[in-house]
Amino acid sequence: MKIKGLKITKKGILWCVALTLVFSLALAGTVSALTTGAWFYDTETSNGNSFTAGSLDLKIDGEDTNVVKFEIDNMVPDSGLTKTYVLKNDGTIDGYLDISDIAITSYENGILDPEREAGDVTEDVGELQDRVYFGIFIDNNGDEEYHPSDGDVLICNGKGFEILSSANKIKWSNLNKLMPAGSELNIVVESFWFTASNPPPTPWTQPHLDNLAMGDSFTLDITFELGQTEPL
Repeated sequence: MKIKGLKITKKGILWCVALTLVFSLALAGTVSALTTGAWFYDTETSNGNSFTAGSLDLKIDGEDTNVVKFEIDNMVPDSGLTKTYVLKNDGTIDGYLDISDIAITSYENGILDPEREAGDVTEDVGELQDRVYFGIFIDNNGDEEYHPSDGDVLICNGKGFEILSSANKIKWSNLNKLMPAGSELNIVVESFWFTASNPPPTPWTQPHLDNLAMGDSFTLDITFELGQTEPL
């Protein structure tokens, strides 16, 4: 076919059809992309999340170092001393308090004549710890006197090595006293050299046995522990 000034061939018509088809497909893809990307949307963030470990910090009388309460020299029968340990959970989480260890180390310090006359034959172990009676309790009102009616709780009692017995160890090692963060607790330790076989009121019919402890000494070590969970 011929039009004046324009030459149309079959090959030219095919090229026009091909270009039209390509343009149509490209336009359809663009419209589709614009259509599918036009939904409403909104975003919110959760930035700056932080994780910090809590703490347990047991203090005795406000200190983190070793605290010595008893320094008794020249102890004699019918004498003693009572001291209060102020324990505080200075951490940020609740904890359970117990006594993880109590240790007594005895010293004979040589055998004096009165000791020998009373029958003392032990060269390495003294007898003073067997004369001194201990009472350990939670003091609810701070009066340093044990009164169950005041909410005081007896932890253990007995003379010297008696507080280390299996029965007493079960008591003090499983105290499991809850101490909320920031709370304080008073634990009283009483010590007294009774001149009786069982304090009080039974009289001691053999007072000369006190001579067995003359010149002797012993040390008492108490380890308090604050744990996140109750001890097993």
